[in-house]
Parts: sequence; C-alpha cells; structure tokens
Amino acid sequence: MARLKDIAQQAGVSLATVSRVLNHDESFSISNATKQKVLSAAQELEYHVSERAKEQESELRLQVLLLYDELQEIGDPYYLTVRTNVKDEAKSRGLRVKEYFCPPGQDPPKKLSDYDGIIVIGSTDSWSRELEEQVQISRRPVVFVDFLPDFPGADYVVPDFRDLMERTLGYLFSLGYEEVGYIGGTDYDNRNRCPILDLREKYFEEIMKLRGCFHPEYIYVDGKVECSTGHELMERAVAAGKLPRAFFVENDSMAIGAIKALREHGIKVPQQVAIVGCNDNPMAQFMTPALTTAKIHNDLMGRMAVRTIEERIHTGREVGIKIVVPNTLKIRQSCGGALPRAQAANL
Repeated sequence: MARLKDIAQQAGVSLATVSRVLNHDESFSISNATKQKVLSAAQELEYHVSERAKEQESELRLQVLLLYDELQEIGDPYYLTVRTNVKDEAKSRGLRVKEYFCPPGQDPPKKLSDYDGIIVIGSTDSWSRELEEQVQISRRPVVFVDFLPDFPGADYVVPDFRDLMERTLGYLFSLGYEEVGYIGGTDYDNRNRCPILDLREKYFEEIMKLRGCFHPEYIYVDGKVECSTGHELMERAVAAGKLPRAFFVENDSMAIGAIKALREHGIKVPQQVAIVGCNDNPMAQFMTPALTTAKIHNDLMGRMAVRTIEERIHTGREVGIKIVVPNTLKIRQSCGGALPRAQAANL
C-alpha cells in the first residue's frame, strides 16, 4: 500500500505538502504545477483517500519531554514559547506530537520506543539519570533544546551565550560602565549530584577578566531563576554597602525582582544602577523604566528542533550536530542607553 512518504518522494516535495494537498487545505499556497505533481504521484501509486486512517499509523510521531511542570511555564513564558513553536512547526510538517511534563521527581514516560524521535526541552538541573536511561533504552533520535547534557550521538539546539555576553557587556562598556555585577540562579546537575556553572556566568567572568575589571564581590548567585530570587539577591547587594554601576541579570523575571528591590531602597534605575536582563519577557518593554534585555530567539529554537529531528529520521544520520541560535540585544531605558539625551547626560 502506498504511503504519504512514497508520494512525497516521487513528487519531490515534503511530507507536509502531500498531506495538505490530499486534505484539500484551501489555506495552503502552492502552485498548480506542484499540486498536480502530488496528485499524479498519488494516482500512479494507487493511493486512495480511504486509506488515510491506516496511513495515520505510519506518519512520524514525536515525543516531547518537558523537564518542568505547568506552574513553572505559567511563571516564566520562556519555555512556553519553545513548546508552542515545536507544536506549530510539527503541525505544519504533518508530524504528530505527544507532550509529557516530566519535572524532577516525576516518573519518566514508558515505551519511548513507540515514537520516531524525541525532543527534550529544559535544563540540566532537571535532567535525571532515570530519564536519561529511558531515552537511551528507546534507541531513538533525540534533540536537546536549551541545554547540553553529555548524551552520545544526540543533536542540540542552544542559544549562543558567548555572543550574548560579548554583545551585552560590549554595549555596557560603550556607555562607560566598567563596574558590572552579575545576578543569577544556581544550576545543579541531577545526574552527578553537583552544582554547575551557567554559561552566561562563565562567559561573563571570562570577558570581565580579559578587560581587567572582574570583581567577585559583585557576583550574586543563588536559588531559582525567578522574580523573588532576583529581589532577594539585590537586597544582599544593597546590604553589602557598595553597588557596581550596572548589573547583568540572568533572566527578565529576576531582573524585575532586582529593580523592585532597588526602588524600595530609593536607588534609581538607571541613574544610579543600570540593569540588563535576558530572554525578552513580553512584560520587559512595559516596565518603568523599560528593561534592556538580551533576546534569545527561543521561537526559532523550537522550530529548528523539529526540523533537525525530522531530517535525522529521514536520512538516518548517525553523527550528532549542535545548532547555535543567535540573539538580539533589545536596547531600552533600564541601562540608560535609550534615555532622552538630556536625561542621559546626567548619568
């Protein structure tokens, strides 16, 4: 019996194109010539629309493992953006997706081998040895999104954190800020039971040392990457008695908490302390002052994860690859660079 894959191969088009043509998707923009190639291939291969129920069983199925729970996703939309773009990209390519929330302490899903490929979204501190073993047993292609566990043969889609720190600190230096502090959360490797250094903090330290202006007393790292932690860590920085001229904060939620702490102590942002966040939370541009932030293109990360695993399934590629997604610095008022000229002159 002919399958959609057979038609796609004969017509020289994607699986998603075949699916949408045979389903008479009126919203699908396609040339008449390409449409005719698909229909002709289906006719030559004696494919019947009545066989679609059986064909559904042979279409690619992806298991998406989410290493966090729903409440975490509500609190910080970063991973929500990744997940929705995975679903949208899979749908556009005729792939089926099964999601499974698997935070620390949650039993890993069974029978991962029932799927054609696996996408894992999350962080190292939620990647358990039990889940790692289940993925290994499945012997299915796997793509890790946003973190880099040591998993032989896997594919990875991650942000370019080195460029992010070079771009962000370079901008702060251009504004005359030499004393820059760092506020972030604590990462923990659940497999090896030990703390690990976030790549943003790693590259921050390297760049500051090369410039000769690294001050370890300005580093505040502890707890989860959430608003309350940012508030608490900035409270510690204020209590220490001497603040740097600017802070890079590991994510926008923490930056919001940090700015709140500064305001409570009557410290003006950016006139006294400049703040730069990371991720470009949708609320960042509506804060007062609006938050300067390094935007990670997590939407593209989700879409590239689907494209990568589909390619690997179809080609049987054995060597893993790493896709590094670039970022964009969103310059707003919280670091002074986008303030009106008269106000900026008084910094």
